[in-house]
Formats: sequence, structure tokens, C-alpha cells
Amino acid sequence: MNLILLKDSNEPHFFSKNDIRAKHIFKVLKLKEGDTFRAGIVNQMIYDCAITRITSEGVFFALQNPKPPPPASNIILLCGLSRPNTMKRVFRESAALGVKHIYLLPTELGEKSYVSSQVLDPSKYIPLLMEGASQSYSTILPEITLLNQFSELTKHTFESVPYKYFFHKDDNYPAAFQQAGQMKTQDDQNILVAIGSERGWTFKEIQMFESNGFEGLRLFSRIVRTDSAFIAAISVFLSAQESRLTN
Repeated sequence: MNLILLKDSNEPHFFSKNDIRAKHIFKVLKLKEGDTFRAGIVNQMIYDCAITRITSEGVFFALQNPKPPPPASNIILLCGLSRPNTMKRVFRESAALGVKHIYLLPTELGEKSYVSSQVLDPSKYIPLLMEGASQSYSTILPEITLLNQFSELTKHTFESVPYKYFFHKDDNYPAAFQQAGQMKTQDDQNILVAIGSERGWTFKEIQMFESNGFEGLRLFSRIVRTDSAFIAAISVFLSAQESRLTN
């Protein structure tokens, strides 16, 4: 927990002793009255927080010296629905990596029950997004959009995204996919990255991607889980952007 987060500006400036944030202040940071820590309000500013009072009930604090958070990246993730534990990691790590928007959609090879998974309830995934943002010292959470079926892909405003890629590994598919390191992007343009569920994309889905202006990319020869593939894929783009900024 590199940044303590408040859910919104209406949340009291008080953490009860049983709140995980209070436990972090006492047991990890080992702070006392008069000490300061960093906290932020979700999708708002980062503050220096002064501990004004500690009681048997918890810790009181005051927000001071607001500063803007690091901006989200220009990466949009389109992710095929996967098993709940996988989706938990997708939510958490997407926020940590600075993904700006996550589109979730059922796939032909994914289990139909994934659509009704409890992890897709905002009360379940928002804490995971907050955990990821907290880890990366950010207050910005990705927007979440759940598509009910794959055909809805064409109804969303992906036409305005200049760089659209889907990742796939299928040696039997005739398309000549680029290696991920060969992709072309610009730092100020949005990038849409599509990762399938564990069983990948079908031929029909690949055709739909290509008809909507997506280019196919390969990561590497190994077959990996969705929650590993999306981290690797996004890292390729983030690394390329960092490299251009430092050269």
C-alpha cells in the first residue's frame, strides 16, 4: 500500500481501528499523532495527511497540500471474460499499470457462466481497482464497461482509436502476425489491446477484429494464462513508450 486511498470526497477523515488502512498506518508505517502520510481520493488529488488524533476507536487526520496524481496511460484493454480469480488479478493489475479503460466481453471459447460472476459487480471489483492504484501510487481507476456479447464490439467508439491490436497464438491461423515488439504507436494516441480468455480467440472472432481495423500480434511461443498475457502485452507498450521518452 504505497498510497492510502479514500473512496470519495465524502468519506470522513477518520479510519476505524479495524479498517485495513488504519492497520497499515499503525502496524506498517508505525505512525503516531503529529506524523504524516500520503493519501489520495479516488480519481482526485493526492494529499499530505497529518494525524491529528489517535483514540481507542481509530485515527483522525487532516488533508493538506493537494497534488495531482500521475495520469493514466493511453492504453485501453479489451479482455475476454475468464474465471473469477483471473479477473480479480486483471482488475488489480490493470489499475496498477495505469490502464485507462477496461472493456470486458464474453468469448466463444469462454465459459458462459463467467458473465454472471460476482466479481463483475462493482462492489467486488472497485476494491480490487483501488488496491492496484494504491500499489502504484495513483488515485486513478480504470473505467469498466461490460459488453454482453462479442458483436457489441462494433457498436463502441473504437473507430477513433488509431492503434488497435489483438494478441493471439495459433500456428494454424493463416494470418502473418507481427511480433509484439514490432508494433507502431505514438505516445499521445490511444492504444487498444485485446486479450482473449484462456482458450484464445476463434477464427470468427479474429475475422471480426480484422474487419474492425485490428492488427494481430504475437507475444512469444509459450501459452500463458489471461492474467499473465495481459500484463506481458501491456508491459510491451509501456516499455516502448518509456524508451521513446528517455531517448
